[in-house]
Amino acid sequence: MPVASLAPQGAILPLFTLGCALLAGCVVSNTIDFVPEENAPPSIQAVPGAVPELNEIIVAEAGMQSISFEVDIVDPNLDQELFWIATINGIEFQSQGVIDPNGALTRRLEFTVTFTRTPNSCFAVELLVSSDFNGFTPQEAGDLGTAVWWVLIPDDDGEIDANLCPGSRA
Repeated sequence: MPVASLAPQGAILPLFTLGCALLAGCVVSNTIDFVPEENAPPSIQAVPGAVPELNEIIVAEAGMQSISFEVDIVDPNLDQELFWIATINGIEFQSQGVIDPNGALTRRLEFTVTFTRTPNSCFAVELLVSSDFNGFTPQEAGDLGTAVWWVLIPDDDGEIDANLCPGSRA
């Protein structure tokens, strides 16, 4: 007796489809949408014991023409390449670089800026960190971490006027 005559009327097609699916593997009829990882902005944090401290007013000693900085960059996008730019007063480009992903939340950055001494003056060293830049502006709005240090240069007699620096506590 043929197999078809043993099955109830109308059950042949569903049984055939099930058998093909089991023999051929899994058939997925719906697509799965993956939500891309949110691009959280990086933040700049102090390294314990680093000199100068984060956001500090630095008094430039006689003869000093460069300052080295050390900070931690915290970014939840663990596999994202980051870019950094250091400026003086937000307009004079100093240096730039890439912070490669390391699979960790925190990445260490060390950089140095050089400057021309102008007695009795103050200037800002600004650090910008983002996943991408267009000039000094992040490619994606809000994707920016910043830190600012003020450098105070005494007059020729070594006198210091801390009021030259915005936000000074003097």
